[in-house]
Amino acid sequence: MSATLGVGGAIGLPLSAAITQFSFWRVLPYLCAAITLIVALLIFKFVPVAGATTTKSNFDWAGAIGLGVGLIPLMLGISKGSPGPRDQNSP
Repeated sequence: MSATLGVGGAIGLPLSAAITQFSFWRVLPYLCAAITLIVALLIFKFVPVAGATTTKSNFDWAGAIGLGVGLIPLMLGISKGSPGPRDQNSP
């Protein structure tokens, strides 16, 4: 995922700068809309529709509750914890 963002920035920023340099900047939203429309049509054409599952799946209630019980104190400790001795203003 992060590699895709890096490649997108590496290609998109210079490309948009070149379009802005040699054309008008108002072309960019229309170009993005056209690319989005083309990609959406290609997705509808080539990506198969997921069928409904026939098997009954069981939800793991014990795992969900355990995950919540474990993550809530961890996140509260990280976000609301007191600063350590290095973070305090010392002379």
